[in-house]
Amino acid sequence: MASRASISAGNVTALIVTYGSRAHLTAAVIRRLSDIDVAQIILVDNGSEPIARGAYQTLATELSQLKVLSLTENLGSAEGFSAGIKEYLVNGHTTYLWVLDDDNSPHINALQALSSAANDLQKIENCEDPVLHCSRADVREADAVALASGEPKTLYVDHFMGFSVTGWLSVKLGRFLTQSCENPRVYVEIHRGSYGGLFASRSNISAIGLPHAHFVLYADDTEYTYRFFKQGIRQFLIADAKVRDLEPTFTAGADYFDVAMSDAKVYFSIRNHVSLSQGLRHSKIKYELNKRWLLSLLTIRAVRRLLNAPNFTIRRCSLILRAIRHGESDNFDLASLTQFDDWNAHRGLL
Repeated sequence: MASRASISAGNVTALIVTYGSRAHLTAAVIRRLSDIDVAQIILVDNGSEPIARGAYQTLATELSQLKVLSLTENLGSAEGFSAGIKEYLVNGHTTYLWVLDDDNSPHINALQALSSAANDLQKIENCEDPVLHCSRADVREADAVALASGEPKTLYVDHFMGFSVTGWLSVKLGRFLTQSCENPRVYVEIHRGSYGGLFASRSNISAIGLPHAHFVLYADDTEYTYRFFKQGIRQFLIADAKVRDLEPTFTAGADYFDVAMSDAKVYFSIRNHVSLSQGLRHSKIKYELNKRWLLSLLTIRAVRRLLNAPNFTIRRCSLILRAIRHGESDNFDLASLTQFDDWNAHRGLL
């Protein structure tokens, strides 16, 4: 069996993508990575505000391992991570890439935990070069459930946007409430993950290529990491490799009728998750049942909002149905935030 390159700070490049006015979060993550002493840090500045951009340039003069890659505008997470991964593949010199969101602060011993886990997986699972994922089980229910149950995070057949009637009924009946997390597993094999905490070798990254930029926002990381599974590259969620979210994160399945949620978030979240569902449609009956059940739940939410904000609710319903149609037909014509904003400003209700 070939010898695996050791996981040590000197053999790791970290990748962060940031945007807007998030320098206070991003700087904290960069300094934690500097404390861990990773060899390189690639920061993709995805159209940040001028003050934030200046803060990153100042940090780059202070930290020799930090390289700032500036994009002229916010092109979305898919384009941002694609640019960073390409930079790593072309100009990076380490064996491993550690991907983090700009508010993901790894525990000081997280890299050591990843290294230990890789050694264990080589001995126990006969897995020479696995893709590893840091745990965010304190805020990500999917991580906590996977570690408690031993069942992988995956994309399920005939689900609609990750929703199923059986899963919904199980939650309503309290099936998962009794699931103990007191003795979680130290690792669990998974089929998909997120950008935040992804740890992979250069060869595994090269095998699946770059994220699809046309996803723009949301589910691009799910699609990207699911490619490892489809290529037969094993992935594991590591309990002791902890990453802490410095800020609450939007998750798909939130209230799509919340006025604080932008049209772009709603559209791309729904379109992309629906698109991912299409490759896993085996039974039309099951898929349609799950779809119609979820739409009925969304309809109940819409009715509740209708009296207080009729114009907003009608327009949001139209947007949701458009996003579903685009996802089911794999229509990715809206492949940037600029394209979406222009389309959204001029679209009708049908």
